[in-house]
Amino acid sequence: MAWILGILGLLVGAGIGEFWGAVAGCIAGAWLGHRLRRPTEPALGSSTEPRRARIGTDPDSADLRDPEGLRRHVAWLTHRVSQLEDQLSRILVSPSAAPASAPAEAVAAQDATAPVKESAEQPAPAEALEPEPQSVDAITAPSEPAPSVASSEEQRTVELPKPSPIWNWFFGGNALVRIGVLVLFFGVAFLVRYAAEHVDLPIEFRLTGVAIGAIAMLIVGWRLRDRPGGYGLVLQGGGVGVLYLVVFGAFRLWKLMPPEAAFVLLVVIALASALLAVAQDSRSLASFGVTGGFLAPLLASTGEGNHVALFSYYVVLDVGVLVIAWYKAWRALNLLGFVFTFGIGTIWGGAYYRPEHYATTQPFLAVFFLLYVAIAVLYALRRATKLRDTVDSVLVFGTPLVAAALQLALVREIEYGAAWSAVALGAFYCTAAHQLWRLHRETLQLLVECFVALGIAFATLAIPYAFDGRWTAASWALEGAAALWVGTRQRRMLAQYFGLLLQPAAGVAFLLGGGTAAATPVLNSGFVGGMTIALSALFCAWYLSIRQRPRSEFIEIVAAGLLAWGTLWWLGTGWEEARRFAPTSTMHALQLGHATVTALAFVALRRGLDWVPAAFGALSLLPVIAVWGSYWLDRHAHPFAAYGYLAWPAAFATLYGVLARIENDLPKTLAGASHCASLWLLALLGGWECAWQVDLAVGEGRIWSDIARPLVPVLLAAWIATRNEDSRWPVGPHRALYLSYALLPLVAALWLWIVYINVRSSGNPRPLGYLPLLNPLDVSVALIVVVSLLWWRALREIDLNPALQSAIAGAPVLLGATGFLWANGILLRTLHHWADVPFRWEAMWRSTLVQTAFSVFWAALALVVMVAANRRGTRVLWMCGAALLGVVVVKLFLLDLSKIGGIERIVSFLGVGILLLVVGYLAPVPPRTAKEE
Repeated sequence: MAWILGILGLLVGAGIGEFWGAVAGCIAGAWLGHRLRRPTEPALGSSTEPRRARIGTDPDSADLRDPEGLRRHVAWLTHRVSQLEDQLSRILVSPSAAPASAPAEAVAAQDATAPVKESAEQPAPAEALEPEPQSVDAITAPSEPAPSVASSEEQRTVELPKPSPIWNWFFGGNALVRIGVLVLFFGVAFLVRYAAEHVDLPIEFRLTGVAIGAIAMLIVGWRLRDRPGGYGLVLQGGGVGVLYLVVFGAFRLWKLMPPEAAFVLLVVIALASALLAVAQDSRSLASFGVTGGFLAPLLASTGEGNHVALFSYYVVLDVGVLVIAWYKAWRALNLLGFVFTFGIGTIWGGAYYRPEHYATTQPFLAVFFLLYVAIAVLYALRRATKLRDTVDSVLVFGTPLVAAALQLALVREIEYGAAWSAVALGAFYCTAAHQLWRLHRETLQLLVECFVALGIAFATLAIPYAFDGRWTAASWALEGAAALWVGTRQRRMLAQYFGLLLQPAAGVAFLLGGGTAAATPVLNSGFVGGMTIALSALFCAWYLSIRQRPRSEFIEIVAAGLLAWGTLWWLGTGWEEARRFAPTSTMHALQLGHATVTALAFVALRRGLDWVPAAFGALSLLPVIAVWGSYWLDRHAHPFAAYGYLAWPAAFATLYGVLARIENDLPKTLAGASHCASLWLLALLGGWECAWQVDLAVGEGRIWSDIARPLVPVLLAAWIATRNEDSRWPVGPHRALYLSYALLPLVAALWLWIVYINVRSSGNPRPLGYLPLLNPLDVSVALIVVVSLLWWRALREIDLNPALQSAIAGAPVLLGATGFLWANGILLRTLHHWADVPFRWEAMWRSTLVQTAFSVFWAALALVVMVAANRRGTRVLWMCGAALLGVVVVKLFLLDLSKIGGIERIVSFLGVGILLLVVGYLAPVPPRTAKEE
């Protein structure tokens, strides 16, 4: 595989960047081939035990009376024979094994007594051009039957590190003959071209000579087929490649034979190489023949050839691959033909295809597609004799993906050509699945499922095909989901990673692909394509969650990312569809309703599929409400506008219903945060709507909307503060959470509102008259204070963590400061309404009436506080009152004495003096308590 892809890379690189391009292409191709030859790595989350279970079990523990046990026993014996043959071939081929003295029987004895676990966990060796050498000691060291796995592992000889497969190919065993044939192949091609340009010898004689040399290589290679090292096979492969080159050159370059004769000869060569490869059970010969055949037109090309001849020739080669696939399950050969056929076809199409070529190109694409579908089916049939339900995911899913892309390029000028092509592909795969299920339901169940998935996928994509070209992104998403599905079932890590990477790639391709504006709601490529990407990602997330065992942190992260990706696409596609087609009056309500229905659907998935991560998808309604609330605030006057009176109640009812059903599936912290955030959003949006409705009803000033804004938060806080542990969900089971983390920010917000309203509002209750304490503003503040006291009393009944205790330790002081601010606000608003003092800070500061009222009022407040402290024996509270009196006295002499004159100054001094005498008589300082001492 390495040398084949190296040649292909060399040719492609030479066409792009001449010499250095050829060097880089050769190195890249060889590296890729080397990577493909490496043993299959374990799948995501897999271990070596499933491998052992698929191959077979220990013959001592197998129950041969059970059909399944018998099948596993036969599979185990087949695998052991394959290993023994491989060990023997390594002894015969490896140069380092020649001086070994131990007979081959020792190897057989050692292998026969090896533990079953070791043999079962090793993948079956893949055939290569040169087997990898093994340590002589490890092969020939005698061993005795081991009583247990542990003791046998302790006696194993440590093997020397194996050389690199690429190094082994060039320098191990028969490296000279391989390199020689490779160089000879290029030399013949260059010789034919040079002779055509510089030598007068008739071209017929030159080609005949080359053909005779190729036949001689075949004869010699056949006679030396049993020679160790694959010498004869390499010669036969080189001869087949040269014969391809001769026939193609004679037909296309020099027109020495009619197309019919060239076609017959190519068929004969393809069949001969296939028969030789099958007869000698040699993948290398088949690879030589196929590679030589596909490279022949590239090496002999003049750049002005006929695509009909080229594709006819490739049809013949692919028929040869199909014939080999009839007898052998050689996956590397199938992939080689697939890459050459569709790779070269794609390159030609990008460079030379024009609409007038449709009639001569479409049949070839259909034939190539059918051939490689048949090859995929044959591979599954041949592998089914060894391992049940094995398919080649690259051919099964890669063939329709590449063929569909090429088909779209062919029919892009035909109206609805892509749609009809998708319908045809869907019908073909559904029909093929039906026939395979009818004939091979026991052995090809997985392939049937793959074909059914492809049929449904293409039938689904027929709708967006009819509108614009966003099918690529949608088909990538479906292809990725299918690849992940099959890769997980077959434990193929590469297929799984390929499927996962296709999900974000499909989204990016969809966003960059644009598309024409559609006039049909829902049935358009934008909606169907976006939903296809969403559903594919959600399917991948679900499949990873339920099928991957054992679980790992990496799988959980990937599944969570796919869940988030699919949810975003689902929501975004629905919102975009509403934006494009819904009237402005209903657009935002429909978008919020789409998120609400999505949450309900995730709850159904959680319960119906036992898919626990779906709870996180259902919880997506919470951030949607938060984001949509801020967006609504910018676009509408109030939440109930534009059918919001239907959308918002439904959204909050669904949110709490979702929380009730999924909170046990969420981490405790996330569940608690969801309860708190839901309450805050409900309070915010409810307060906003209440303020708007009150303002609409009264319409006499801003004060009415201001005092209505905290009404819903106050009612919620009062309701929660009066609940107990026996109350109904959600407060009862989570009373401590609601009283602490949920209500603490809400009460803090209400306190900030008290500060704001007392500082900024005059409290004008038009059309009502103003009465101190008996006005809407003061009633609202009093209600908040009462509810805050209820909350504080309920909060003291629960156990709080130290962080919350420290956060609310200063609540009494804050409550006293709030009361002082409120009392001063009442005084100022009374002076504004009854004494016509402007409610502006500058005017109030200069007003002698306000300054006198402050002095007397503060002294009266101090008197009340100190008397109350004296009665309760609270020295600290008494000191607070005394401090306030001190402030009053300082104010009298620094401010009132200098700026106030006349009757106001007299009232200030007399009033404060009398109050000081009353305090001294009624409220002397309380004695120190034992704790204070």
